[in-house]
Amino acid sequence: MLAERISEWSEELFQQGLQQGLQQGERQILTRLARSRFGEANADALGALLETIDDVEQLAVIGEWLVESADGETFLARVETLVENQ
Repeated sequence: MLAERISEWSEELFQQGLQQGLQQGERQILTRLARSRFGEANADALGALLETIDDVEQLAVIGEWLVESADGETFLARVETLVENQ
């Protein structure tokens, strides 16, 4: 019984680590793309905002906004609204 619980805990920890790694990778990609598209200041502001977001689906939506937004200010305003409404 204890061996089964240890195995379950190991699997849960592995899955949590995998999820966190995916989230961190997504954040890094979004920050790099924002830097390329809107400049260093916007990328830095985005990086700080992204640290508060754990939902991979929300990160994907932010990626869509990155492509759709006409400028960095509009993009950051959308992300800030998302973060405020979490």
